[in-house]
Amino acid sequence: MQYSVQFKPRAMKDIAALSQENRRRILAKIEGLQDNLAGDVKRLTNFT
Repeated sequence: MQYSVQFKPRAMKDIAALSQENRRRILAKIEGLQDNLAGDVKRLTNFT
């Protein structure tokens, strides 16, 4: 099953502010979630 990933405007702004290398790595991981939601994503801790 293929999932759709949608970004809020604030997320797009934050992603655009990243270095090209970090942006590429993050977007590649997010695209991978479209096919398999399990991934290796961990819950953030101590984050507000």
